[in-house]
Amino acid sequence: MNVFIAVPASSICTAMNSSRNFQFLVSHDAELVALGTFAERYYAEDPNTCSIKLRQYAELLAQLTAAHERLTVYSGQSQNDLLRQLKRVGLSPRVLDLFHWLRKDGNDAVHERIGSQRLALKHLQYAHRLAIWFHKTYGEPTFQAQPFVPPPVKTADAQLAAELEQLRQRAQVNQQTAESAQAVAQEEAKRRQAAEKHAAELKEKLKALQAAAANQTPQQQKEIRQRSQTFAAAISLNEGEVRQLIDQQLQKVGWEADTANLRHSRGTKPIVGRNIAIAEYPLNNNRRVDYALFVGTKLLAVLEAKAEDAAQAQAQTSVYVKDAAGDYNVFPFAFFSDYYTTYFWEMGTANKRLVSGVFAPEDLERLAHIRQHQSPFASVQPNLKIADRTYQLEAIQRIGEAFEAGKRRALLVMATGTGKTRTAMALIELFLQTGQALKVLFVADRDALVTQ
Repeated sequence: MNVFIAVPASSICTAMNSSRNFQFLVSHDAELVALGTFAERYYAEDPNTCSIKLRQYAELLAQLTAAHERLTVYSGQSQNDLLRQLKRVGLSPRVLDLFHWLRKDGNDAVHERIGSQRLALKHLQYAHRLAIWFHKTYGEPTFQAQPFVPPPVKTADAQLAAELEQLRQRAQVNQQTAESAQAVAQEEAKRRQAAEKHAAELKEKLKALQAAAANQTPQQQKEIRQRSQTFAAAISLNEGEVRQLIDQQLQKVGWEADTANLRHSRGTKPIVGRNIAIAEYPLNNNRRVDYALFVGTKLLAVLEAKAEDAAQAQAQTSVYVKDAAGDYNVFPFAFFSDYYTTYFWEMGTANKRLVSGVFAPEDLERLAHIRQHQSPFASVQPNLKIADRTYQLEAIQRIGEAFEAGKRRALLVMATGTGKTRTAMALIELFLQTGQALKVLFVADRDALVTQ
C-alpha cells in the first residue's frame, strides 16, 4: 500500500551518513534519502531487504509525484493503481517502467524472498535514475547529477550488522521467551507510533504540494510537463540492461531466453520441441547476432538489441539477415529493439514497422507459413456468388493491388446499400484462398451485422 510507510527510516537514520546517490532528495522528503541510504547499506548483506526498501522508496516517490501532478492519493491505494493514474496524466513510459520494476521486484522480495546482489544493484541504479528525474522535474531543472556510486560489496558497518541481527531475531519471535516477545512488542509499538506520525506529516505534505500545484498557471504546468518529458527521455539503459529486459519480453511470449546463460558460447544449440532465443549466435563471416530465435531447429528470426535508438540497428541487422540466409537458405524475419521501441522487418518484402514487442513463436510460424505458401491475389478470382457488381469487383481488385505492393492498410468507403458487407466477405475469402491470411478478424458495431 502507498500511504503508510511501515517504518519511517528517517527516524532511525540520523546517526548514519546519508547516501551520496540520494542526498539531493532531502529538499523533497528526508524519508527518501533515508530509504535510499538503508537500501544501499543492506545491499551487500541482505539484497532481499534492499529491494524491499527500494519498493518503499518508490511508493513514497510516486505519492510525491502524484501530488505535484495535482492527483489525490487515497489511503489504502495500491502502487499499481497510483501508477495507472500517473500514466493517464501523461507520465513518460520510461519513468513508469522504473516505478513498475521497483514495485514488481520489491513484491517478489516480500512474498517470494527473491533477492541477489546483482538484482539489488540494478534496483539501486533504477532508484537513482528516478531520483534525478524527479529532482530535475519538480525541484532544480539545472541540477548536475553525479554518476551512480555503487555501494561496497562488503561492509563492516557494525550498526547494520546489529540491525540485520535484530530483523532475524524478530522473524523468530514465536520461539522467543515471553519476556523477549514483550520487548519486541514494545519496540514495535514505538515504531508504529513513529510510522503514524510520519503518515500524518506525509498527508499534510501531500496536501500542501497538491494546493501549490493547483495554484500554478497553465504556463507553469506546461513547463513542468515539458521538463518531465525532457528529463524522462534522458533516462538511458546500457546494452546489458536492455538485453535483460528483452529477455523478459521474450519469456512472456513463450521463448526460452537468458542472455547470460542461453548463449551459443555456453553450448546452447537449437533443440527439437523447444523455442529458444540463443544469444550471441554465430553467423557467416564470424559475425554474431544478439539473438537467434529458433523454433525447434528452424531459424525464424534474428534480433538485435541496442542501448538507444533501435532504428539505427537496421543496417547492421540487414547484414545478419543476409548472413543467416547464407546458412539456412531463407531470409529470417528481423527485429531490432532498444526495449522501449521495437521494429519488425520482413527484409525484401516490406518496410520495417513499429510493433509492441517480439512476436510469439506460434505467430512467427504462422507468418513463415504464409510467406511460403501464399499466392498472388490475381491468381484467384472473386466469388461472384458473394459480390458481382462491377464497382465491388473493382474495389476488391484495387485492395488486392495495394496489398501486393506491400501496403498493410486499405480504406474502402461505400454508400449505404451498395454491398459493403458482401464486398468485405468476398475480400476475406480471397485472402484465405490465396493463403495471405490464416485468420481474419471481422469487427462490426451491431450484432445484426455479425449475424448477417
